[in-house]
Amino acid sequence: MATATDFLRVIADPDGANIDIVAVHGLNPTNSEYHAEQTWTSHVSKKLWLRDFLPQQQTLAKARVLLFGYNANVAFNTSTAGVSEQASNLLNRLDLKREGINDRPILFVCHSLGGIVVKHALVTAKLDDTYEAIRLATYGIVFFATPHQGGKHANLGDIAAKIAKRCLRNEDNSFMEALKKDSLFGEELVNNFRHQIEDFYVLSFVETRPYRKLGLIVDRQSATLGLSGKREKQVHLAADHDSICKFESPEGDDFELVIGNIRKMVQNALNAELERKRMDDLSVPVASLTLKEPASRNYKLGISLSGAPQIDDDIFVGREQELDQLQEWLAPTPSRQNRVVVSGLGGMGKTQLSIHFAKQHHDQYSSIIWLNAKDENTIRAGLVALASRILGGTERDVLVKHLDEDQAVRFSRQWLSESDNKEWLVIFDNYDDPRIPGIKSSTGYDIRPFFPDRDQGSILITTRSSRLSFGDADAVKLAKRLDGLPLALTTAGSYINQTADSFRSYLQMYEVSWKDLAENSDELLDYEDRTLYSTWNLSLKRIEAQEPEAVQMLRLMAYLDNHDLWYELFQKGAESMPTWLSNVVKSRPRFNKVMGKLQEYSLLEVEVDAQSGQYSLHPCVHDWTLECLNCELNNELFRLAVHCIAENTMWDTEADFWIGNRRLGQHVSRIESQRIKESVDWNCVKVEDMYKIAYLSETVGRTVQAETMYERALAGYEKAWGPEHTSTLDTVNNLGLLYKNQGRMAEAETMYERALAGKEKAWGPEHTSTLDTAETMYERALAGYEKAWGPEHTSTLDTVHNLGNLYADQGRMAEAETMYERALAGYEKAWGPEHSKVIMVKKNLELFT
Repeated sequence: MATATDFLRVIADPDGANIDIVAVHGLNPTNSEYHAEQTWTSHVSKKLWLRDFLPQQQTLAKARVLLFGYNANVAFNTSTAGVSEQASNLLNRLDLKREGINDRPILFVCHSLGGIVVKHALVTAKLDDTYEAIRLATYGIVFFATPHQGGKHANLGDIAAKIAKRCLRNEDNSFMEALKKDSLFGEELVNNFRHQIEDFYVLSFVETRPYRKLGLIVDRQSATLGLSGKREKQVHLAADHDSICKFESPEGDDFELVIGNIRKMVQNALNAELERKRMDDLSVPVASLTLKEPASRNYKLGISLSGAPQIDDDIFVGREQELDQLQEWLAPTPSRQNRVVVSGLGGMGKTQLSIHFAKQHHDQYSSIIWLNAKDENTIRAGLVALASRILGGTERDVLVKHLDEDQAVRFSRQWLSESDNKEWLVIFDNYDDPRIPGIKSSTGYDIRPFFPDRDQGSILITTRSSRLSFGDADAVKLAKRLDGLPLALTTAGSYINQTADSFRSYLQMYEVSWKDLAENSDELLDYEDRTLYSTWNLSLKRIEAQEPEAVQMLRLMAYLDNHDLWYELFQKGAESMPTWLSNVVKSRPRFNKVMGKLQEYSLLEVEVDAQSGQYSLHPCVHDWTLECLNCELNNELFRLAVHCIAENTMWDTEADFWIGNRRLGQHVSRIESQRIKESVDWNCVKVEDMYKIAYLSETVGRTVQAETMYERALAGYEKAWGPEHTSTLDTVNNLGLLYKNQGRMAEAETMYERALAGKEKAWGPEHTSTLDTAETMYERALAGYEKAWGPEHTSTLDTVHNLGNLYADQGRMAEAETMYERALAGYEKAWGPEHSKVIMVKKNLELFT
């Protein structure tokens, strides 16, 4: 039987409830019988705001509110075991309360150490399938003064002990000593929770007033989780540790600020649930896209090898035994999923084998999908493209504006998991960097989360192997000398076809090339690599005699990703390029001629079914360009590669900018790869290019790379022009924005203050650049922009929109709505109804419908 301190009680239960808000109190060392209620109740008005105020608010009228009570004294006094027990208690009680409504979104609201209980509960739910539905339904967590890490002057255990001292109002005792030493505040919980925290949105309310003589209990640093982008938001309240979650009336300023932010999170949770239902039920329109009824859904997409290297079926020979085995193992079966892994050395023909199999047996599968599995980003890009195919040829531009990348990936996986869709084949090609248990890797990843959930369909994975396989004993002399490596044979064949040399003369030249390579290569270079590299060296010498600029292009491409190489990538910014590259890109026909020369010798491939004019390098060729052609990395070519990426960076004022920038993201990953970034001199790179790469990285969510690049750009600007130059201050301001989006508010504030002071000194308080700098300056900025450029200029409208966001965050909803409507009218007039900013403002206005 539940005691007065052990319950999960419904305190608001409207008809047609659409979300569960679960309130969890913190430490109760005095073991007060009514601590669960008192945590949220005003000392003066005696109003429990979760029950008395929240249900009266817009958007929250249909929220069911539950109050969790537990013996916090026992929980925290018995260390980790006690907290884990109460976390399980919370999960068990919540599971019973949600019987039959598992899809209803959940929002946890926690005070102080109650957040530790909730974090333990979500870690437990991840490990225990019994509570998986609760974890999946959890949209966000609202923390009131919850410590997540040590503060400026105390570790996490000390902060917990300080909270106990606040409750007990007495001197240190054994209970507080136990809290100080307790492992429950150590790295295990932090690491386990951080592993899944990106699944949730976090809203943290931070105390700013001291609690009596104890001062601040949980400071800003301790109250920060440090999540990326928009996952975490911090709001500072004029309250101490005790009063931060108590409100006397619904008209109070702090309550308006709190409820406005909670209302926004609830609305986002409801929108996310609606989107999930749309994805589950394809009969409901997704944004402006109307999908077919279940009975008429099309699971027959046919074969798509978009992005895969092109192979000539006429010259694909042999491998009959392997093809027969694949046919046997991958034949569609209704009762289980077939999985086959093809492993082998680089250049052995794994990709060619998989593509040939797909073409040969395409009529046996309802759909064949090829995905580049080089890393998680390339897989995700492939699944986004699949979502577009599934939607039956509707406009891709409309799709990407209404579905973000995560939704599109989830949509594709759900489609592959539908019960009537069992006869597909998915090829994960080039999965060469798997995450291996027990081995730390900065790049390795687990491919399994990209598999469909249901046990059906067929999956083919190609990956490199460290084991050497030899060719046929009856192979011709050249094939024997090349160890039967198809890529080496292809290169040799291309060379012979392009020259008048005989097999005998080619073999003699090969032996000389081999000897030279063996004498000058690293002893650790694999034997099979030397075999391939020798054949390519011969081709390279021939190309250099015919088209020397093609060799330079090959060397340049070593610093870019091996996929998606197109004319404009090299052509933009041609006026500042070296003469040889300007000659290559002076026209598209000239560019194609140079690339065609590399293609003639099988050193370059045309991507099939890709956008027009895209080239790619085989991974083995790509390795060779870096390890041999550029054995001593060339700073000038590296600088040039960075410049090519930077010149193609798109700003957020351009339509579909994130699509273009994501396309460049894989090339940024290449210049940031360990082998390159540690061997080149970044001082050779233009500071403006560093700035653009930083911005590009930020727009595609690569915040770590963005921060590194901004810091490099800042150092470059300071060195070249001084700390008060406008470009320096722009970079300072962008770093501030990046820190803010990461929840690093103290660092963001420092950057804002520096940028604002510098710009005011340089231009005065009314200059438009000064007015861009900080959130606190939006109203001042708006007046300045209107005066300088007029009310309909896009910069004026951006500030109007930002003011709307600020008012919404403060709970000033009427003023927010006015600003959003003004921004919407201006954006539609400037850019039309389909622009990304128009769609963004419309989503914000949904809060008021």
